[in-house]
Amino acid sequence: MKNLICPHCKEIVRKKKDDLICHKCNKIYSVKEGIHYFNNTVIDYPKELDENDHDVFFKKLSSDLNSGLDYLYKQNRFLHRYYTDSNRANGLFLLPTLKYKKILDVGCGSGIISHFLTKHAEEVYGIDICPNRLRFINIIKEKENIRNLILIGADIFSLPFPDNTFDLIILNGVLEWVGCAHRLEGPRDLQKEGLKNILGKLKKGGKLYLGIENRYGINYILGGKDHNNSRFSSLLPRALANSFNKLTNKKNYDTYTYSMKETNILLEESGFKKIMFYAAIPSYRFPYYIHPLDNDKDMKCIISKMLKENKDILPFHLKFLCKIALLLCRMKASKVIRFLVPSFIIIADK
Repeated sequence: MKNLICPHCKEIVRKKKDDLICHKCNKIYSVKEGIHYFNNTVIDYPKELDENDHDVFFKKLSSDLNSGLDYLYKQNRFLHRYYTDSNRANGLFLLPTLKYKKILDVGCGSGIISHFLTKHAEEVYGIDICPNRLRFINIIKEKENIRNLILIGADIFSLPFPDNTFDLIILNGVLEWVGCAHRLEGPRDLQKEGLKNILGKLKKGGKLYLGIENRYGINYILGGKDHNNSRFSSLLPRALANSFNKLTNKKNYDTYTYSMKETNILLEESGFKKIMFYAAIPSYRFPYYIHPLDNDKDMKCIISKMLKENKDILPFHLKFLCKIALLLCRMKASKVIRFLVPSFIIIADK
């Protein structure tokens, strides 16, 4: 690993015993179990295990991968799926190539995408603000002897890399959370700042891979809960959504998602170009079906296939979306579907 920089003064950090130190501002960054930590932000997610279960899980995982994953399945089936479902990397095949020199996975989570990319890239950097997720990836990395994956504790505002470093940056399920940073700026301004920071780290012609929910997705229209654990908030004007969330959840509404048009505007304002949108179904997290939203060709066939193959397991909101979509296709109004898809995968250029 070369040329990591201090996020505060942009000076190259040097190794000192077991830590990294910036000789310009004298900041010291800890290194634990091979993971470099560049910020103090730590978060645990609502569907994570408690600390005791995590300790048992990691102990079993370190001893035997299958034993550890079996334990995780018994404790939390969603988390087991999140950690192990290789289909989560399906969207990467939208990229023109997977042969990149340097890749950054911001909010690498369970490491599924980072792990997949290590087979194609020279170097993959995975960053996250959840130590337990980094710890999980690190155990898998050591067990499988992966040498081109570097793990870092950092957030989108404290990326310890020089500008123009990466050929590809992954931002999957991260942008909507950026507005929760404890800063004075509003959520959209923070998201725009984060995207501009990402843009700076990309080389000229580099690619951004972005996964995010659709603000007006059919799941939210039918009353599905959003990231604030509330219903219908994403459909409301922001000020009203904030007041509603303060009343119901005792906190601000900071997890902004957008429509296709709004997302495109945000990316353009941040400096990205050649922006391509794809429908990700059932979600960008588990993109089993992907379809370009600028092309209505074969839409009816894909939806019919999805219904046929998954009629017994599709949740109600997706069955409802499929039936509406088929009706719109018959009415030659399939363009309306792009307003209702649950989430997007987006590919953009610097």
